[in-house]
Formats: sequence, structure tokens, C-alpha cells
Amino acid sequence: MTRAFQSSHPILQSSIRRFSLLAGVAVLLGGCASFSADGGVGTVQAIAYTELNKDVVKITDDGVAGSAKARVDQLLKKSLTADSAVQIALLNNRGLQAALNELGIAEAQMVIASLPPNPRFAISSRTGTLSLEIERQIVGSIFALATLPARADAARDRFQSAQLRAAEAVLKLAADTRRQYFRAVAANAQAAFYLEAKASTDAATQLFKRLGESGGINKLDQAREFAFDAELGAQLAQARLQQRQERERLVRLLGIWGDDLKFRLPGSLPPLPRLPSIKAVEAEALRKRIDIQIARGDLNLLAKTLGLTQATRFVNDIDLLGRRTYDRKLTVLPDGDVEREATRTRTVELEIEIPIY
Repeated sequence: MTRAFQSSHPILQSSIRRFSLLAGVAVLLGGCASFSADGGVGTVQAIAYTELNKDVVKITDDGVAGSAKARVDQLLKKSLTADSAVQIALLNNRGLQAALNELGIAEAQMVIASLPPNPRFAISSRTGTLSLEIERQIVGSIFALATLPARADAARDRFQSAQLRAAEAVLKLAADTRRQYFRAVAANAQAAFYLEAKASTDAATQLFKRLGESGGINKLDQAREFAFDAELGAQLAQARLQQRQERERLVRLLGIWGDDLKFRLPGSLPPLPRLPSIKAVEAEALRKRIDIQIARGDLNLLAKTLGLTQATRFVNDIDLLGRRTYDRKLTVLPDGDVEREATRTRTVELEIEIPIY
């Protein structure tokens, strides 16, 4: 659907002024959209420090990588604790670094969605033997410009959800690392227990063997002792296998390799901590759980996008086109004189795309 107005009509002048005003507002809105200095990691770092009292670093260059590696090496020099294991994982885990770098993509998508639509320029020239026509036009999407605030608001909500998902990845990694640390220490303690028990049964087996040779015990008691020693040997082998598996799982979470694999774990579990006395635990959990905050944000985003869809369901696009035409003709009169005629016209067109099909 197209509607054209001549330049002398007052509606044209008013439309041009409004279009210029909207274009100026679009430029200002576009100038407000910019990238943050930290790539959106600041929110994740604040949550990690508040909830875990730990540091999260996004590896962006060799300098930051070197600083993180130096801190990891310093923590690995001592026997690992649960807190130091969590800090190493937050500094060194490659999966977490991938999640943090995805924030840059989410922020770029937010900035792109916050930018006004690009205008389209066109110029054409048609020449003949005695005529010349030059046409210049500019086209802008009023529809995209009118929906820009709503689309920018939805893009900001998506970016905030991405930040919360990155924070959730941090908290999940910390919980998994702490849990795996205790499993690895428990596997060490279990293997040490079976090793000590196996040493005792080996000594008892030798004693029963000598007593059997001297006739001090019967064959049945001697066979029972040998069977118990063999069973304990199998349990020790299973405990050592479990010890290696739990340590490997911890290594993957820590993100270490090479000489760093020589880290030391304590031989026994630490004492059980005191139970925290938190009133209204359920309300506190509902308030602080990141996944619930993400679900709440996704619900709000769905409501906003639904409102935008309902508001624009009858029109797909509205374009405003401004055209300026210069037409020059030369006419040769019967007496040989040449008459020049030049006209300039300005046109404004409004194109509306209606989703019929």
C-alpha cells in the first residue's frame, strides 16, 4: 500500500519534519547502546564473591592467564582443602571459561537489538537524447523504529538471563568441586583403611599357616582365614580403583594437567561442620536460588514478547520513503532555438506490509 504527496502540500513538510525527528531520536538511542567494560562478567563476579567468597576471572589475554596460573600454582603447593579446590576450579576450569565468554556473544546480541534500523539510500539516473532524470531516495522502517524500545528492553532481559546462567554455572561448578573433593578424600581414607587391614590379615594368615603346619589349628579354620585374606585383597583392589577414579574426576573439575597432577590431598576427612541455624530456610532458598531467578526472568521476558507480538500482529512492516526527482528536458523549436525545461519534485511514500498469507 503506497501513498504519495507532492512537496507543496503541508502534510509533506510535516511528515519530513517528523521523520527527521524520529531519525534523530534513533541516532541518540543507538548512541546509548554500547559494550560494557567487563563484558558482563561483573555481575557474575559479584554473585560468586557474595555467595562463595571466591574470585572468578575471565581469561581475556596472556597477562590474565599468567596471573591466574600463578595463583593456581601457589594453591597447589599446599595440601588441598575444599576451599582451595573450589578456587582452583573457578580460575582454571575450561568449561567455566567457555560459559563466561558466551556472555560476550549475549552482550553483542543485546547491542545489535538495541540499535535503530539502518536507513537505505538509492540514487538512479536515466538519460535520453534530450532528457535527463535523476532520482534520489531514502527509506526508513518506521515499524522497526517504533518497536525499538520494546525490542531493546527484551534484549536487555535476555542479557541479564545470560548473566544469571553464567552465575549458575559458577555456583554449580563450586558445588560439584566441593562434593568431589570430599569424595576423593574419602576414597583415600578408605584405601588407607583397607591397606592397613590387609597388612594385619597378611600377618594373621602367616600365623595361621604356621599353626596349621604344627597342628595347632584345623584345616577349616585355616581355610577361613585364607578366604578372608583373599576377600580383603579384592576389597583393597576395588578401593584403590575407586581412589583413582575419584581423583580423576576431581582433576577434570580442577582443569589441571601435567606436573600439576602431583597435588596432595589429606589422608582423612575433616570434622563435620556445625549445622547452620537459618530461620525461614525455605523462603531464603526461594529468594537466593539462581535457577528460580532465571525462571522468573524468562517468564517476564515471555510476557513482554507476547505483548509486542499482540501489538504488531496486524502489520509486519511500515516503511517511510522520501524521494527527490530532478527532470530536465531540451526541446528544439521550429525556429531552431532550444527550450530548456527543468522540474524538481519531492515525494513521500508510506508502505505498509500486511500479513495476509
